[in-house]
Amino acid sequence: MALGAFARRVRPPPKQEVDKWLAEVPLWRRNPNYAWSEDEDNGENLKSGSVAPERKGREVDHDDGVPGGSEGDWELKPIGELCRNLKQPRRPEPAPQETSRRAPRPRPKPRPRQTQKRQRREIRDDKDEEDFAPQVIDLSNPEGASGLLSNLFASQRGAALPDNVSDLSARSNLNRFLGEVSCGAEYSFTLLLLAKGYGSGPPASNWRSAAQFFSTSTPLSKDQKKVLKTKIGTGFSKLDPEGHVVGACFLRTGRGGKGNIDFLPLCKGRESGLDLAEEVDPKELDGTMVSFLGGNAQAHVCVDFQGIARRLMRAGDPSCRRHLTHPKTRLLDLKLLSWLLEPGLVHEGAIASYALGDVCRHFLGQGGRVEGEGEGDGPFATVARELGMVDALATSLLREVGKLPSLAFNLGVEMNIAALLARMEASFPLAYNLEEVRRHGERIDGKLRSFEEEAHGVAGEPFNLRSWKELGAVLYDKLGAPQLASRTSRNQNPRSTDESRLAWLAKLNDPKVARIACIVLEFRRLSQVVSKYIDADWLRECELRRDAEGRRGGGTLLEVHCRWNQTSTATGRLSCSDPNLQAVTKYTQSLQAGGQGGGEKINIRDAFVAKQGATRLLALDYSQIEIRLLAHLSGCGKLCGVLNAGGDLFANLARDWLCKKMNVQAPSREGSARDQAKRTVYSIIYGTSAMALGQQLGIPVAAAQTLKRSFLEHFPGVKSFISNVKESCRAKGFVQTILQRRRYLPEINSSQRQDREAAERKAVNTVVQGSAADLIKAAMVRWSRMRRATPEEWEVRLVAQIHDELLFEVPERIVDHQAEQLAAIMTGVFPNLKVPILVNVSSGSTWGSLQKIKIK
Repeated sequence: MALGAFARRVRPPPKQEVDKWLAEVPLWRRNPNYAWSEDEDNGENLKSGSVAPERKGREVDHDDGVPGGSEGDWELKPIGELCRNLKQPRRPEPAPQETSRRAPRPRPKPRPRQTQKRQRREIRDDKDEEDFAPQVIDLSNPEGASGLLSNLFASQRGAALPDNVSDLSARSNLNRFLGEVSCGAEYSFTLLLLAKGYGSGPPASNWRSAAQFFSTSTPLSKDQKKVLKTKIGTGFSKLDPEGHVVGACFLRTGRGGKGNIDFLPLCKGRESGLDLAEEVDPKELDGTMVSFLGGNAQAHVCVDFQGIARRLMRAGDPSCRRHLTHPKTRLLDLKLLSWLLEPGLVHEGAIASYALGDVCRHFLGQGGRVEGEGEGDGPFATVARELGMVDALATSLLREVGKLPSLAFNLGVEMNIAALLARMEASFPLAYNLEEVRRHGERIDGKLRSFEEEAHGVAGEPFNLRSWKELGAVLYDKLGAPQLASRTSRNQNPRSTDESRLAWLAKLNDPKVARIACIVLEFRRLSQVVSKYIDADWLRECELRRDAEGRRGGGTLLEVHCRWNQTSTATGRLSCSDPNLQAVTKYTQSLQAGGQGGGEKINIRDAFVAKQGATRLLALDYSQIEIRLLAHLSGCGKLCGVLNAGGDLFANLARDWLCKKMNVQAPSREGSARDQAKRTVYSIIYGTSAMALGQQLGIPVAAAQTLKRSFLEHFPGVKSFISNVKESCRAKGFVQTILQRRRYLPEINSSQRQDREAAERKAVNTVVQGSAADLIKAAMVRWSRMRRATPEEWEVRLVAQIHDELLFEVPERIVDHQAEQLAAIMTGVFPNLKVPILVNVSSGSTWGSLQKIKIK
């Protein structure tokens, strides 16, 4: 079924309904001359010309100056009565111009219509329809990069936008729907998809489209508004950032510059006074979206595919979730492409994020504004502006595509990762045990009070442990702690109370100063646990979301939907927020000041549990993957030999290097030699300075520098590798990961020594850490593809990715079987490495109680 034909099932309500609900159907007809009368409640007459009643609602031709161009062009015209009393100021109506009558324009030829049967055959009927792999446009061949440029962006920027788009911003039914929906209920509006298609079909198929989602939220109480700080019309509420998606609006423009808008409902019934349709057939809806987005003739340029997919997965009927994720849908995400071209922009502070506006300002200059943008603040003006920005940005970025042959492969990996992350965010939340969290909170609160009482007793007076001024007065004025400038940073206050200074004071012989320093360190650590995981904003928002969805009686388990970010790091590592799972320590923390053991202990990971039922958490963690990749990339024979020997890696390193080279006593499992070997090799990978390494090990800076120099001398292959990476970066201006993903570092040729040395550290770190990121992403994609191929064998959900660890939720009856299969996938991603890749496998009912599993 064609999109226009399906959209016509949405009928405008009568005038009484508009007055009652302050909204009208945001539907736009394909025919440029089709519009309802303003004079009749139910639109029984047409505006232009007189038409027989029996022809009402059908396409008609007029000869009264219809704007347009060649055959197949369309014009934006609203359906229904233009809304009155808009919140936004009404634009002044242009003066009427006399138009001369002309001969009737021939009607466009109908496009060939695909049968619904064929469309339905393309739809997969898997149990998890959200699991998908978008087809990435092949940018490595002439029909990919240059063909995309010539076909996709042949028209001039702004030419494809109708002149009257911005004029409609203050008058449209759509603006009324967004502004006053549901009698003043809070709402949110976002531009989700910006696309422009190309193909071999008729000229009308060369269109550019924008998919917007019209979202409404339930009215919030005053207390909720204070917590959420919602700004109506400018952003989303933190309670429900996705809103409730009721439909999608597609703006399509022809080569002549005229456009039309089709509204497609994603749910049935009445939403916020909007008469969507008498009934929405999921199969027809799905087929319509597949024909619109999944056809072979169109390629779509989008911005933030992960966010789009997440919203679509949560929208409407479950059978409607696959329309953007159909296997034949061809997508190119400009956000990911921008990050792949210059991954260090956010890390270096050049832009705040890889959002459309920031990226346009960086790549296009002049504030990111382009010629042909719409004016005003209405939704159509927003569409016009952002379409122009996307057009200009894509044209600019795709000029560089042909120069990077590996870009298509990396973009394919990242698009698949974006799909997985969207699925994790929308459908696979972690369960959070509120009862366990509150129990931890009560114990920590009691411990914090006891720390305050003890500190007041040692100092001889009460003071605020959270105030650095009062703490400094007690330590330096009353107790006489030594004041000295810090060696780790410049221009630091000699009366500093930061963590490094307190750690130094805790080792002094003065018992009072040392004890207060220990208490404050532990007080801050436990206070941070409370603010991040017990009394956190994200936790309150999860509770509000649960209450808003009517799940008040859902027990003590809370669904936590983390946000995953692909573009926040320059190395390619994923980051997480709300909450940041990657910052949750796996170690059990003592409630005793100074970490002296004994007493009560907590592990915040115990609060993250498997969902109720016969499920378990299954974790697979790459073992020392960065050191193994360092050995492979450097080709150092000695280091490869240590890794191939098996056993405790760091103990073997200490035995092979420290014991022979520096006459250190043979290391034990927890010995200082093993710790020195571990911290030294990671300091070389991360570019840690000798001063910082000395602080970590509690040794002088000169001794730390000797350790690093000794390691590089003992493993000459590593030393040569580091030198070669730096020299290559100086010559080329960039470094590459194991999958040839680039990071540009122009500062490596800077005349400033500090900038140059920082770029050298980044170069080595990016090669090793970036390759580790490539490895785990490749493992995620490989698992996803195998799961799609044989879904009956995979009853497992990926719920989190923490550094080098993948966390799954698995039925308890098949934990061992799935563990073996997943371990084989992760170890077989790069089969030709010079050292073995090992995976640690563990399982348990909570994240903090995982027990190791032996894999056969």
